[in-house]
Amino acid sequence: MKIKVILFDFGRVLADFDFMNFARIVEKFSLLSAEEIVKKTVDNKPMSRFQKGQTSPMEFFREMKKELKMSGMKYQQFKFAWNAVLVHPDKKTEKILSRIKPDVKILILSTNDALHWGKENKYKMVKRYFPLSCQRVLSHKVGAEKPELKIYKKALGRYNIPASQTLYIDDNRTYLEAFQKLGGNTIYYSCRLHSFDYLTRELNEFGVLNKN
Repeated sequence: MKIKVILFDFGRVLADFDFMNFARIVEKFSLLSAEEIVKKTVDNKPMSRFQKGQTSPMEFFREMKKELKMSGMKYQQFKFAWNAVLVHPDKKTEKILSRIKPDVKILILSTNDALHWGKENKYKMVKRYFPLSCQRVLSHKVGAEKPELKIYKKALGRYNIPASQTLYIDDNRTYLEAFQKLGGNTIYYSCRLHSFDYLTRELNEFGVLNKN
């Protein structure tokens, strides 16, 4: 069946990220080591609430100060450290996006937060290929994070396209499996593990790319 919509995860698909960048900055203000900071940051309750839009950036900062045993760190310093997690997209990502056939719609489907999106939204790639609000299904806007069905159904409803005609690309197999249960097509891809040639071959299998 012809693919009419492609859903792109953001982190480790359209661009890389590294929480160690955050930890190395915060370590100067914390009683914890960088490794402990990463462990306590990823997938904790404050982060989950922030990614669902249930807390503000300032509230998240206050919660993380306690969680990471920080002192002396100002909010602006924390904001800078938090956004240091993000790694700017590779130019080859834009090249792949430029080859998607014009009749195939593309969306970002991402578990993220208001601070990270504030930076990602300024990327040239996002402005060029995902300029419309309907192309952005974001956990902190939707109030749900992957693999909750709510966020997938929200993405499918943007263009009212059945899952069988939709292709979802993510670096997390659990998230992909949840989408497959809805009848959707998937590609497992991580910019850390796979080459752009690999992603190109996978996309070609679904017939969604123009020839060079």
